[in-house]
Amino acid sequence: MSKKFFTEKDVDILSNNKYTKKVTSKAITYTSELNVFLSLKA
Repeated sequence: MSKKFFTEKDVDILSNNKYTKKVTSKAITYTSELNVFLSLKA
């Protein structure tokens, strides 16, 4: 199984998302606001 890493460009783009709390080349942490938004959409 291959692992996908985010490029610097990907990290930069994801960092500008209001629902992104933290981004590294290996992982994304989302804000609690995203969980609320998604639960309201369901």
